[in-house]
Amino acid sequence: EKQVAVSPNKSSKSIQFAAHHKSALAPVTEAAVVSLLVICSQMLDSKETTALGMELLLLLNQIDDTPSSLISEQLVHGILFLVQEHSSNITSEDAWNVILNLTNRGVKKLCTTFAGLKILTIIITDTNCKCLSLSNIQTISTMVLRFALTLKESLLCLRCVDLLYILHKRLVDILIDQDPDTPATATSPDSKNHSQGTSEVVQRQQTEFIWKRCWQPILNTMCNLCLKVPGRHREYALHVFQQLLLSSKLPGGSSSYFPKPKEEPKSRQRDQDVHAADGGGSDGSGGYDGHVRVFWQSCMDHVVIPFVKRLAKQNSQDQVRQRALNLMVKIFLQRLPAILKGKDFHVTLVNVINTIQQYIVLGKGKTLGEMAVEALKNLILVMSSTGVFSPEQNPTGKELCDLVWAHIEPVLPGFRETLFPTDKVQIVNATQPAAAADIGAAAGATATTATSAST
Repeated sequence: EKQVAVSPNKSSKSIQFAAHHKSALAPVTEAAVVSLLVICSQMLDSKETTALGMELLLLLNQIDDTPSSLISEQLVHGILFLVQEHSSNITSEDAWNVILNLTNRGVKKLCTTFAGLKILTIIITDTNCKCLSLSNIQTISTMVLRFALTLKESLLCLRCVDLLYILHKRLVDILIDQDPDTPATATSPDSKNHSQGTSEVVQRQQTEFIWKRCWQPILNTMCNLCLKVPGRHREYALHVFQQLLLSSKLPGGSSSYFPKPKEEPKSRQRDQDVHAADGGGSDGSGGYDGHVRVFWQSCMDHVVIPFVKRLAKQNSQDQVRQRALNLMVKIFLQRLPAILKGKDFHVTLVNVINTIQQYIVLGKGKTLGEMAVEALKNLILVMSSTGVFSPEQNPTGKELCDLVWAHIEPVLPGFRETLFPTDKVQIVNATQPAAAADIGAAAGATATTATSAST
């Protein structure tokens, strides 16, 4: 054991030799795996030899487990033991990449699937485990999906759904701990190369990095679970997806890693508004408001709307489709104050309306179609009552009004006159102008009405 620990190169040569004699030396390879795992565990027991233990762990990645299922079992179960006993001692990113790779192999065979899922559970749920980082969130999300689809006929599939929800909480913890002085930011691998740029540019790059490398993989994995798990598990997956999207830990929430800044003095706020109106040298994606806007507009454009559209094409129950459609409208209205300021808001709005109309056509003559019409009605009424279509309250109000009805009238002729019988020329605005911050409250009320009708 001492010789192997001190001279890992010799162990590597032995493994390479065994690889050339796969079938005949399968029992030898199995014994070598067990030996390496035992030695690795002993090395990780002591701080003085932890580095040697992690170096031995890297050797395990070279082992070919195809000749015998027993080799796979020994590898995955051995990794499970190491993670259970030493997850807080393993600090090397390379070592964790080996563990993730070997765990990922476990999904290929039924005999190792359950052990692999246990490893994944420890990595995601154990706060003492040092595996999770911004660089491997995407890999872990993909692994959760693979295990869920392998176990989709089992109740353990639902455990994978829960793991994704827990993963989003762990991600928030990582982002908060990333920089104790400025918990609102997370540093991407390339951020050091932009040190000469303005703080707003760097913050925008960080926002895009967090979205693409962390949040989008988690949310898209949840969407795939809702679409690919059997029907009896789909409603639960959709329920968890809804809880995730409504989580207070997401940007704009009360427990977000990007907390809302203290209210600025009115004079300073006025200067910032004028600066933003004049262009301000940026696209408005920096700072708190910019971070929230980028997140939710990206979430609507690349996650929620495509998910609801894909669900319409599947052979899903109408009840599931109704819940998904109502969720899309609810999220859109609740986050309207943020995404309304984006330059591509009109594109997102048209996509939402077209998706609702897709469900109207799909459910024509059925409850699904009626619920889709009700969802469209709620959408228009909330936006109208909060001044989105008013030129006095929104500079692009008239353009948005014309755009909305240009898309609705061909599918639902006369719908405008039905909603606003007192004015056939333009959408009636609320007699008492509502602030943008009131949109979320109005959205919650209408969403409750739609949910009750659906039930």
